[in-house]
Amino acid sequence: YFSLSEKTIQGFKESSNVTEKRVAYLLSKPRNLQITFIIVLRLIKIAFITLAVFMIEHFFEESVEEWFILVLLLSVILLVFGELVPRIYAHEKQLRFSKRHAYEITTGYFIFYPFTKVMSLISVWLEKRVTPQVYDVAIETLPEVLDEIQLEGESVEKDKQILREIVNFTTTSIKQVMVPRHKIYALKTDDTFSEVLQKVRDTGFSRVPVYEGTIDNILGVLYLKDLLIHQHQNDSFVWTSLLRPTLVVLENKKIIQVFRQFKAERVHIGIVTDELGTTHGLVTLEDLMEEVLGEIKDEFDEHEVLNYAKVNQNKFEFQGSEPIEVVCQALQISQETFDEVRKGAQTLNGLLVAIWRKIPRKGEEITYQNFKFTVLKANPRMILKVQIEILPKVEV
Repeated sequence: YFSLSEKTIQGFKESSNVTEKRVAYLLSKPRNLQITFIIVLRLIKIAFITLAVFMIEHFFEESVEEWFILVLLLSVILLVFGELVPRIYAHEKQLRFSKRHAYEITTGYFIFYPFTKVMSLISVWLEKRVTPQVYDVAIETLPEVLDEIQLEGESVEKDKQILREIVNFTTTSIKQVMVPRHKIYALKTDDTFSEVLQKVRDTGFSRVPVYEGTIDNILGVLYLKDLLIHQHQNDSFVWTSLLRPTLVVLENKKIIQVFRQFKAERVHIGIVTDELGTTHGLVTLEDLMEEVLGEIKDEFDEHEVLNYAKVNQNKFEFQGSEPIEVVCQALQISQETFDEVRKGAQTLNGLLVAIWRKIPRKGEEITYQNFKFTVLKANPRMILKVQIEILPKVEV
């Protein structure tokens, strides 16, 4: 009964079928119905146990073994046919079950109504008296509370960090994450169409603000997908007709408020202003998401500066935590160079452990193909720093 959907129940209420209306009536008082089920099930179990005791006393000898076997058998029968089978049947055939047994359940509901009503009142009274423990913690102080939690483990720390970022999402002002005014890249309305095409290609932005006169007078946002349709046009084309409305965001708003604005307006970019309309910055949906998920990189973002030291033309020093892809990029070799031995490793430390088949000590060396690896720093758990020397390839 309680697994029926709201749509089904509403349909029963509006139905002219007596059985369906009966089901809807029962579900309109869920507490009483649940108590009725409990009472009926308890009575059935009591009756079954009483019958079992009667059978033991009159049909079985006073043998401990026979009593034990009978009690075990009756317990299994009661569990299977009194609990599991009815529950599974009711769950799998919920609609058919609710209709087929609506009359019997309604009869039981009214027979036990006096007991049901009393137990319902008692349960309501207990719920009011038993108040759950509530911790009064302001959202602003949650990061400090998380720092005081004395739990260890990598997963716990990750969960704490996610909670901190969610707190930031609700408490941080939009001006703390926006692109400041002096860094906004925007187009001028007096740019020719060919200039606009070239600038958009050079920047790689999919949405660019457009202003007239000064950056305080932003007329709209130019979408790259709108521009590409007309890229065959010449400079006489009025490209400003492609501009879409600008979403203006006040700088004192919180990130969560701006996120809701983006969602309601179905936009990905907004111009941050003060109450006088002066442009202070620009914010995108990606900026907001990065506050919770961390930095988001795509194929159009600039590559990070590689974190390694070049000793000479053939020697490099890397951190053990450096991704293998970054190492290959620094050495200017194919990304598939170490595929045969990496065994799923993602970092240089994992690669070397796969090659060595152990965690090497400081000073140990090993050669793979034309690469000589020397451990510069390590602890009992991982390799911290490695020198890689590119050796001349030996022709076979």
